[in-house]
Parts: sequence; C-alpha cells; structure tokens
Amino acid sequence: MLTPPDPQHQYVVALSRLIHQGNALFKQYDRLSFIIWNRHHHDKAVQSHRDFQAWVDHAKSDLHPADHDEFCTILAEGDSISWERAWDIVTGTIEHVWENQQEAYSIGQRCIMKRFLRLRDYLKALRIRLAPPSPLSADFYQQFADQFHRMSPDMIDELFITSGCMIQYWIPPYKPQTKQSADRAYGWLDGLNLYMPDSLVAMVETVYQAYRDYKRFPRDQTLDPIQGALRDLKLADTKPSLLTRYELHPRVVERATLLWQIGEYDTALSQVCIELDNAVKAKSGLKEDGTTLMRTAFSPKKTRLAIDPRFGNQQGFMDLFAGVMDAIRNPRAHHHKSNLSADEAIEWLAFLSALFRVLDATIINTPDETEARGT
Repeated sequence: MLTPPDPQHQYVVALSRLIHQGNALFKQYDRLSFIIWNRHHHDKAVQSHRDFQAWVDHAKSDLHPADHDEFCTILAEGDSISWERAWDIVTGTIEHVWENQQEAYSIGQRCIMKRFLRLRDYLKALRIRLAPPSPLSADFYQQFADQFHRMSPDMIDELFITSGCMIQYWIPPYKPQTKQSADRAYGWLDGLNLYMPDSLVAMVETVYQAYRDYKRFPRDQTLDPIQGALRDLKLADTKPSLLTRYELHPRVVERATLLWQIGEYDTALSQVCIELDNAVKAKSGLKEDGTTLMRTAFSPKKTRLAIDPRFGNQQGFMDLFAGVMDAIRNPRAHHHKSNLSADEAIEWLAFLSALFRVLDATIINTPDETEARGT
C-alpha cells in the first residue's frame, strides 16, 4: 500500500513550482520597464500582463489561507499607483500621457517589478521555513549540475532512478538555470533534500558514483571538488568510523578513512598499499618500489629489514609483502575495478594493518651487516 502524500511536502512542491515560474518570468521580462513606454511594444506589454497576472492568480489558489492573505497584502501595498492601475497604464487600458522615458521606467520598476519581486521573495521565505535549505552549498550545486551538461533530462532522470530515487522526488528547482540539464539536476537535489534529508549525502554519493561509472572515470580520480565536498559533510558527522572501531594501524586509518567514507573501497586499498610501499622504502633506505622493493628489503640472503621471529620466517613475509604489491596495488594502479563490498574491503585493510605492524617490528640491518649476512 502506498504511503499517502505528506501535505507539507505537497505544499513545498507547490511553492517551489511558483518560485520557479516566477524566476522564469522575471528573467523573461526583466527589461519590461525599458520597453513599456514605447507604443511599438504594446503587444508584448499585454502578453506580459497576462503572464504575470496568471502567476499571481495561481499563487492565490495554491497558498494556504493565512499565507494567501499575506500575499494579497503585499500585492496591495505600495504608493499611489496600485498593481492593477500600473498594468492598465502599461497596456494602454487607460489613457496616460508619458512625461518622459524616466516616468515609464519608474512605473515599471516601482509599481510592477519591485512588487513582483517582493511577492516572489515572500514565497521563498515560506519555502525556506517549511523546507530548510540544503546542506549542500551553492557551489556544490553548480559543480554537480555541470557534470550533466551534455546529458538529456531523460538520461539524468534514469541515472537518479536507477540509483534508488523515485520520480516524484524531483521538484521544480529553487533557482532556474540557463540549461535544461542543470535545471534537472538542481531539481533532483532539491527534491532529495525535501524527501530524504537524513540520507541526502549518501544518495548523492550513490548517484555521483553511478555517473562516474557511466562516464568510466579512472578509479584514482577520487578527490575532485564534488567528492571533496561530500567527504567534508561526512566528516562533520561525529559517528565513529568503522576503521577506528576496529583499531587498525594508525597509518591505515589515516590513509583510508576519507576514501572509505565516500565508498571508494578499492581506492582506499590502493592508497594504503602505496603508504606501505613508502613506509618500507623509508625504513630500508632503498630506492626501488613495488614488488622489487619488497623482495630486496626482505630478502633472506641480503636482508635489509629483518622480520621479528615471533611473526614468522623471513622468506614467507618477503612473499607476503611482494604479493600485496603484485595482487592488490598494481591492478588498481591500472584502474582495475573489483567492486569490493565494505565487509570485503575491511578484511583486506585488516590484513594490510597486520603487515604495517610486522614492518614496525622489523630490525634494520646496515649495508655492512647485510653484506656480512650474505657472505
């Protein structure tokens, strides 16, 4: 059985539609005050009046009684020229002799556009009160929408719906954009903030990852502005990290946490492997990297880093360290995508954490000692 629509949600959607239509009207007729004095633009002035009045009538029919009364009060406010009289003058319904162009500009700006903007701003204030602004910044909205600039609205809808959204989550965006694709993306973000505020960031992460998969982004391009913004929002949450809860090695936690929180499990593994490689290089003093580094540093014959016997033998750990580079780091360095689950990834991170602890306990042999051991 479907859940009945939430009346407040429906009201917010109605307000959003009015604001969106009002913004479009303002953008379309923002030069109205410069043309109404010219008789050649009479037809355009009449059409403008019809559009603006239709918007006002629509608002009156949609608003709740108390809000309707306040809206009408604003509409009636002003100087000696009322909203209706101003339009009568503009459209030529009543005779009016223009003294100069400035008078026409004044009537258009003072009596029509200024009052219209007050009405629109009143609707905005209502909407904000009922649906608080999104935690996603204006810059994030713009960056996110820019990703879809070559996608049709239908493709954008499909991307959101296949990521778990419902089509009714889309609402007319709070701010109209110049491009259809940006309008569509803005509307989805506004709708998700209305219908799913508690899981907004997680849902946007899912959609963005679906977009990255659709565009076949390289796996190592994770800390772009969008994911950085999502990461910062996640970090603001004080819930304990899964990595912290398992008390993994500090270098694993430091390197993997940010990527883990945005669901980039493969990249988290890759970055921890790079951290392990750097740690072995720094402790051994060797210049190689990857598999070659591990086989040189932990070689049983010319040992640079001696394994603590309580963990196991030198040969076995040389193979483990080298195997990590060959099996985990190298494929991901070439954008291999394994789609690990969180449970699978935490197990591999725990394994890497154990190798870090083994490395911490290794004994450093000087080059002279290594040569002597080799002989």
